[in-house]
Amino acid sequence: MDAATLIGIGAALGLITWAAASASSLSAYIDLPSALIVLGGTFFTVLARSTIADFTGSLRSFGRSFREENPDAQNTIDRLADISLRARREGYAALESEVVTDPFFERGLHLIIDGADHDKLVFLLDKEIEAAELRHSAQIDVWQTWVDVGPAMGMIGTLVGLVAMLGNMQDPKMIGPAMGTAILTTLYGAIVANVIGLPIASKLRTRAAADIAHRRLVMHGLAAVARGDSPRVLREGLSAGLALRGTPALAVVK
Repeated sequence: MDAATLIGIGAALGLITWAAASASSLSAYIDLPSALIVLGGTFFTVLARSTIADFTGSLRSFGRSFREENPDAQNTIDRLADISLRARREGYAALESEVVTDPFFERGLHLIIDGADHDKLVFLLDKEIEAAELRHSAQIDVWQTWVDVGPAMGMIGTLVGLVAMLGNMQDPKMIGPAMGTAILTTLYGAIVANVIGLPIASKLRTRAAADIAHRRLVMHGLAAVARGDSPRVLREGLSAGLALRGTPALAVVK
């Protein structure tokens, strides 16, 4: 669980709720027409701007923004060095018994076992990385669309409320609800965009960068195994690209 995302979004919503309750009754900030305009309008507009696959994928990615997914680069290098040592001693067929939980790592390992040479291995794994980059980008774009559309729907709701208010100026009882709709839609739109959509899009962007860096590290390590590099050469080559904080540097993973 990523504490930063959970605490950040939770605390922001909590402070907004506390401020609203301190200023007035919370019921004053609940308006069904405003919620329908902003939440419903944003939901279906985002859907209209996306494909079904990208939209449903973005909904599934919501949970990933709350999970800590930072593969340890040094552990990955150590595992690759162990595999390299075993391959040199026992041959590639011996790698069949290696248990790997990372699906990308496992597919690359199976390619080596099946006899893929260095160039073919890099070509196939690089294509898979490109597909992962496109998948990540599509999901992030959907969440960025929530950020863009939410305030716009808030403005539409404001205009709807103002039109209703101006059309009922002769009836004082109608002015309050219309004004409430006008103001609350702006509030709802700002919350959807800045408290929910923007942090999730930003966190998914970070997750995507870490995932791609990890995949490239694995690809280069397995390519070294396919070339027959010694464990020491493999370890030194990959470790040289580790950044100071222990994450793969762009010079290595690209």
